[in-house]
Amino acid sequence: SINQLGTNVVTALTRLTVSAASIEGTFPHQVVWRVSAALSGATTELQPALPIGWTGNWQWFTFLTRTVASGVSAIVDVNKNGTSVFSAVGRPKIAAGGTFVSTASIATKAFNAGDKFTLDYDGQGGNILDVLVTGYFTQ
Repeated sequence: SINQLGTNVVTALTRLTVSAASIEGTFPHQVVWRVSAALSGATTELQPALPIGWTGNWQWFTFLTRTVASGVSAIVDVNKNGTSVFSAVGRPKIAAGGTFVSTASIATKAFNAGDKFTLDYDGQGGNILDVLVTGYFTQ
């Protein structure tokens, strides 16, 4: 069940040059999805599709909940144009009693400008309250 939908936020920090410390480099972009809802039971879409305006490659994803996953593992899936970016057996799971998971095991890393990304909840019987998903990509 979804009580309330959150908002999509896109942040783009791509380069930081600090002359005093002689640090220079390129940082990955971040895409952040925030879902404010009690999630219990599979859903097909947690938020409207988010089109990405750049071509790039996913590097890793993090998933953070406000409450521990009750019951069994909770899976929040990231989909590109309707298809999961993870393999069927490699989807990240927030373990029962946990609040966080991070993964760089992404089956479909590449995407093009205009590809649309959505989240869905594949609960497996677990319940969570709110979720923050951050995807990191490079161009």
